Amino acid sequence: MRNTTRFSISLILPLGLMAQSGFFGSKVSAGGSVATPSDSPGAGTYSGTQSVTLSDGTAGATICYTTDGSTPGASTPGTCNSSPTQTYSTAISVATTTTIKAIGTKSGLTNSGVLSSTYTIATPPAFSTCANGDNGGASTTSQATGTVAVSAGNLIYCVVSYQLNCSAATLTVDDSAGTQNVLSSVNAAFDTGNGVCSQSFYKANANAAASDVITAHATSSVPQLSLVCAVITGANTSTPLDAHPTTAEAVASSVTSNAWTTTSAAEIEVTGLATNSFGGSFTPDTGWTMPGACISAATTSAIQYKTVTSTQTGVTTTVGFSAARVFHAQPVTFKP
Repeated sequence: MRNTTRFSISLILPLGLMAQSGFFGSKVSAGGSVATPSDSPGAGTYSGTQSVTLSDGTAGATICYTTDGSTPGASTPGTCNSSPTQTYSTAISVATTTTIKAIGTKSGLTNSGVLSSTYTIATPPAFSTCANGDNGGASTTSQATGTVAVSAGNLIYCVVSYQLNCSAATLTVDDSAGTQNVLSSVNAAFDTGNGVCSQSFYKANANAAASDVITAHATSSVPQLSLVCAVITGANTSTPLDAHPTTAEAVASSVTSNAWTTTSAAEIEVTGLATNSFGGSFTPDTGWTMPGACISAATTSAIQYKTVTSTQTGVTTTVGFSAARVFHAQPVTFKP
């Protein structure tokens, strides 16, 4: 009878050697992956230059980044590729709209996923120039005109007033240079029965010219029809209109507008003003500007403006006059 003895041999390989030998079917990193980098303050829309910092949750990881929209690379783990990939060492200054992409890399680990953050740097629209026109004194007319330089693509904003209640005539505004633009109303014509009617109008992406004639029309002759228009550059060409609270009135030497809140970090704020004064002077609000060309000859209409670089919440404006008058204030804001 034959005696048979069986022997078995077990071979134990370290996990890293198993991985490198192809035991799992392909070559992998035994140590895992680097964490995806994070950025601060984070993607979004800002009104000025941002200082962007990058960080990585994996100790000892190197951060590789780009600012041209390409994907950063690290062909050798732990070392960033050459340009356009850069090795992060200090905060990145972002002055114009930029997409930052970043990865983390470390020797012995798999490169991280890609962080992609777009920083949109918004510039508020800017005031360019004003034009005004009225018929001087208390005579009646059915139109008032002003001539102003307007480049194609600019925004036109106008305030129109006359010295009767609004039931006396309906107002429209257009400019006649190049292709005629009919301006849209910001709010309905406004009065409280005190003998002053005012209304604001605007036109985005105006197709205009260097000697643009802007005309306010009334459906019947009215006393002291007055027109003041501002030209604004850099406004959104399709949907620039943002906040536009209803018109406020005071019978006093100053008027405080109704409050408004903006939705953009960078805007131009404009206030259309109207009074029943013939002569006198306006006092713009602190921080606001009112060029002489933004005041009608008879001081019955005017425009003040300011640019802002942060979202405004529940703000108002107060404008003064040299004597107590029926006084209207119609704020409106325009987005870039």
